[in-house]
Amino acid sequence: MTEEFMGFPRKKGRPGIRNKIVILPSVVCVNNVATQIAKKVENAIALPHPLGCGQFGPDFNVTSRTLSGMATNPNVYGVVVVGLGCENITSKLLARQVKRMKKPVEFFDVQDVQGGTIAAIEKGITFAQ
Repeated sequence: MTEEFMGFPRKKGRPGIRNKIVILPSVVCVNNVATQIAKKVENAIALPHPLGCGQFGPDFNVTSRTLSGMATNPNVYGVVVVGLGCENITSKLLARQVKRMKKPVEFFDVQDVQGGTIAAIEKGITFAQ
């Protein structure tokens, strides 16, 4: 029997098996928005979590590193970061961390989208596609 790896090399040489789009909420308040975006986009997965608000110091650092680390897994092709707009761990910060790993990334804050939650979900779907 011949063993063979059905993955592919990433730009930095790390192997990948899947090409997922991560919809990453920067804060617990937008978990539902991220989940709704992921439901509408093939190969997308939301990473909801209970954090992102009112975090400072070491707690802030661990959470931001953990979230950006999950988003830059070798099986992830690209990332859409969704923020609310008032959190400590911002969508812009997470997008910058993801971009350093050479992943395609888009970000936005729900509070900046005209039309509320529904319009924010549509914007996220557009970014993810």
